[in-house]
Amino acid sequence: MKTDNRNLSAKVALRRHVLDANGITSCRVLDLFAGEGHIWKAMAKHITLETYMPVDRKPRMAGTVKATITPRFLSALDLTRFNVIDVDTYGEPWEFYLQLLGQITTPSAVFLTCGTLRQGGFGSGGFSTVARKAIGIPDDWETPYSYELKRWAGEYILRSAMLRFQAKTPVRYSLANVLYFGIYLQNRLGTVGLKGDI
Repeated sequence: MKTDNRNLSAKVALRRHVLDANGITSCRVLDLFAGEGHIWKAMAKHITLETYMPVDRKPRMAGTVKATITPRFLSALDLTRFNVIDVDTYGEPWEFYLQLLGQITTPSAVFLTCGTLRQGGFGSGGFSTVARKAIGIPDDWETPYSYELKRWAGEYILRSAMLRFQAKTPVRYSLANVLYFGIYLQNRLGTVGLKGDI
């Protein structure tokens, strides 16, 4: 069952860790797939929420931008308005993450939820076409489902940011069949510090 507050304490712990590690105390948040905003309502107890823009296909709280979240939708946003981008989707976030990498020009913390929905059909290993392409798995290969492979693929795709940004080891939090990732991206001229798993 899909619930916005599933593993809420883990999601909050991840966000606090990444923001604290990078000295971020005031947040301008773009919250994609915001639902009822449970994560950032909880985070507001720990940081200053300077601005908050929730987006969801089916708004469930006042002030939510109603939109179907696609790479095309993201391409129309001015991401310089935000220093935190939260992609708490139920499936794979990689299509959105790769789009964001082409747009982010200012230091930003990015949070991603990677569920284990069996996307892509039989033999896909639970990977979307986007994820398979990113890690080099040919479309005609049948790939057995593997949680470990999915975790490795997520970290590999996250590290693709290093082509454009200063970014060290992404922070990962694993629970049941869900992976939570956090990464702080900064232009190569600056410095970034992320300290391992939590």
